[in-house]
Amino acid sequence: MDDSHLAMSPSPTCIQRDADLWFPDGNVVLEASGYGFRVYQGLLARDSPFFADLFSLPQPSHAELLEGCPVVHLTDFYEDLRILLRVQLGSGRSSDRDSRLLDGTRIDFPTTDALIRLGRKYQIDGLYNDALDVLKTFLSAQYGSWYEKLPYLEWGRYALDPIAAVNLARLTDTLSILPVAMYLCCQLRTEDLLRGTTYSDGTSQQLSLDDLRRCVDARVFLTREKDAAFERIFDLSASDSCSDSNSCRERLEYRMAIYKKQVTDVTAGWNISGPWLPYVWLKNCSSERGYGEPPLCSHCMALLESQHRDVCTKMWGDLPRYFDLEVSE
Repeated sequence: MDDSHLAMSPSPTCIQRDADLWFPDGNVVLEASGYGFRVYQGLLARDSPFFADLFSLPQPSHAELLEGCPVVHLTDFYEDLRILLRVQLGSGRSSDRDSRLLDGTRIDFPTTDALIRLGRKYQIDGLYNDALDVLKTFLSAQYGSWYEKLPYLEWGRYALDPIAAVNLARLTDTLSILPVAMYLCCQLRTEDLLRGTTYSDGTSQQLSLDDLRRCVDARVFLTREKDAAFERIFDLSASDSCSDSNSCRERLEYRMAIYKKQVTDVTAGWNISGPWLPYVWLKNCSSERGYGEPPLCSHCMALLESQHRDVCTKMWGDLPRYFDLEVSE
């Protein structure tokens, strides 16, 4: 057993009992950063070889006890351990756990992050793989999946930390999600990119120097490519079926001027964000959504739709090259 998983912690009298995960008939207390969880050895050992090995060891005569239960001190942040235990012990049926985890409209990134790290650490393979699948869904390397299944506004709810996502990709050797995770890092303010993310427990995460260099270098290429892609997407010269091309061009120029003023001027990192954002904004400017008349005729909108998908799919496929990555998955 790796002793680095365990640590010296407060005496039993100083442990704060968790309000939800303190079962009167539990037979072990897991302590993390001063908080205790009274749970069940058998349920933990069932899915975790780490805990199975730990609980199989003979208890020393001077074992630390709390309410008659042995106390195991762990080095994890208590909120992360609470997430793991709630998911792992919340239901005895794996199908319920799977459906809850794989529901991308409910799970958030902090939960995904904790389940991946602790699932890997304590060898809870099913939980680890489920959570990693969620992260792969949000950081899909296929642009069609990104555009169709995960609306842009969904990211606000998921609260993804791109720096932590890059580090998770490195930790788990999941190279397929690195390009998109690094692309999202490029949307951060320079100060935030350099300093990293600080958490409520006082810990922080930064990119490795090599990954930081990749992101800084890629910003130049992304800015240049975004501007070129923008021109290709919003080019109406191929719209042969339009009955009033001059009117559509004028309306398109007008809408794009509004977008640049109202959206990009107040969005951090707008100069390297992908050209998919103005297209989605333009598509939403229709009478069905209360924005007045449709922005363009149906023929021109269909042309922009096709050009948008072609250009952005190519940009998405080129992300590994921008970050000097070799992605085989």
